[in-house]
Amino acid sequence: MSDALRDKVVDDIRANHYTIIELRIGLLFYPIIRKGDTIYLGHEPIATRNDSFWYLGHGYYQLNGQLYYLGEHVGAYPLGGTVVVHVEDRTRPRPDDYPQGLMYCRVEQHASILETSTGLRVERIVEDN
Repeated sequence: MSDALRDKVVDDIRANHYTIIELRIGLLFYPIIRKGDTIYLGHEPIATRNDSFWYLGHGYYQLNGQLYYLGEHVGAYPLGGTVVVHVEDRTRPRPDDYPQGLMYCRVEQHASILETSTGLRVERIVEDN
């Protein structure tokens, strides 16, 4: 998406009184927004005021006692437990034996990780460049 188009989308969201929860995950333009009493993932409504919704960060959220990553169910929220969301760099450096004179395209990656006190661990690789 071009910068001009991205700016128009953000301006439209603000003009229509949306609240941006998450605009971008790596290279993906995945808006998680709130308008009125509804929360949307992209253009699909995923929660209303009658639902229990908490955004945990880096694309993970809790909806009605279940954990999701950008709409994909990943497990149950631990009752009375804890959930931690963090990021680890997974970018591979240029190999030492890489041939001289050849262009090296470094792909920047990180892992969005969700861990719970019940032992659930979920990793999603996100391309950043």
